[in-house]
Amino acid sequence: MASSHERFGDLPAAQLGAPLATASGTASGGGADPRPFVAATIGPIVEARADAGPNGAREALAALARIGCPCVQWSVTTPGLRPRELDGTARRGILTELKRLELRCSGVDAWIPPGHLLDRSTIDRAIGAIEQAILLASDLAGTSDRMRPVVAVLVPTEREAGEGTAASELNQAIGALAARAERAGVVLADHALPPRPQLPVGIDPAAALAAGLDPVAQVIAAGPRLASARLVDCFRSGLRGPVLEPGESRLDVSAYRVAMSVVGFDGPLIVDSRQWRDPLGGVRVTIDRLTGGTLRRPGERSAGGTGSGIDRGAGKP
Repeated sequence: MASSHERFGDLPAAQLGAPLATASGTASGGGADPRPFVAATIGPIVEARADAGPNGAREALAALARIGCPCVQWSVTTPGLRPRELDGTARRGILTELKRLELRCSGVDAWIPPGHLLDRSTIDRAIGAIEQAILLASDLAGTSDRMRPVVAVLVPTEREAGEGTAASELNQAIGALAARAERAGVVLADHALPPRPQLPVGIDPAAALAAGLDPVAQVIAAGPRLASARLVDCFRSGLRGPVLEPGESRLDVSAYRVAMSVVGFDGPLIVDSRQWRDPLGGVRVTIDRLTGGTLRRPGERSAGGTGSGIDRGAGKP
């Protein structure tokens, strides 16, 4: 296996409700940036390009840049992207590649199974994995006035944790992780339903809809604690997929955007393509729909047509 050093050397925007933020200030070149302020989860795209081998991450970054996505959300569970596979040289190589492509890293997805934080045989390893994700987010994303990197986690709810010694140990571990993130300039966002009261909140609208909850109400309830918001739908068929899919969409994107504006959230919307059959195609669909297709470069085919997210870009929740 190659070393980490070798691997890394048409919908109107008015339908989105609140004015669509752009990525101005996120690209390295400075100046006005017309790209929508979104990030794409890179893990599913790399996993879908398994035949690319060690160049999968590089190709995924280049593909996201071509379709006008300004930010990427890293993953610690995807082979080739995991912290233990990325030494200092590899991380510097990723930063160089991000700068060359005018991309920013918005943070890291650390989807450690919540049960691993409740089991004494796995809790230390789970905490260590989240700590490594925090360090990786700090290394790849840095900090800026507009965008603090977010490490996305699923922490056991208070009901799942119950009471007693295990619950007390979990609370202590969560407090220590939050403090570690703060020292590193990183936000640790809990995406559980409901989230832990002592942590900033991340919203996954598809997960909320699948659980019979209203994502807009979730945003309002989070208020100023909202630290991260996904842009993904849960179709009427029960599959996850791109937003604004004709005949299938359930997420009220307009109300969702307005709610985020009301609570003062101004971070990037994370286009979360987990479990989509064609992750890159689904991200392209989303960006086309956010911009009306105006960001397609020469030779790029529009992906915003009716039905584009069902056959190629959807997956189970």
